[in-house]
Amino acid sequence: PIAKKVWDDAERQMRSTYGISILKIVRENPKDMTVHFGGKKGAQIRENYRNLVYETQGEDGQMKVLQLFPTVKAESTSYTFRQHDGLLNATQFTQPALSLMQVAQFRDLESKGLVQQKTLFAGHSLGEYSALSALVEVLPVESLAEVVFYRGMTMQVAVPRDRANRSDFG
Repeated sequence: PIAKKVWDDAERQMRSTYGISILKIVRENPKDMTVHFGGKKGAQIRENYRNLVYETQGEDGQMKVLQLFPTVKAESTSYTFRQHDGLLNATQFTQPALSLMQVAQFRDLESKGLVQQKTLFAGHSLGEYSALSALVEVLPVESLAEVVFYRGMTMQVAVPRDRANRSDFG
């Protein structure tokens, strides 16, 4: 029940903020998932995508702000995520899935009395986010899901990709 709550909380947040089901991605690994922007709720989800930005250095040396989803316009009716080998293999979904699994496992072990008190824990890179959520709850699960989705999306656009959304890295 403790682990299920972690996943359910993250699912509710990701659906309401970005219109995606992290549970469906983990369970089924679909090759695509379309987010529809219809109605008042859909319009807010579209704006959430339009507000995701990152900074990069231009050829002139100046910093510039770019949208993570440049094809999502004010009039867009949907956006489709695609990954040739399944969305779970796209870093923007791999990272939340890994982080949520780590938090769910830790909380489950803790609820069963299997985590010793006063034991030191740490995380490296992505694992730091999970540690901050699981150990000291600096990041509630809902925030964790959003932050690592954003982190993964930023990493996704940082690497050149072919038409099938593949890179030279994996």
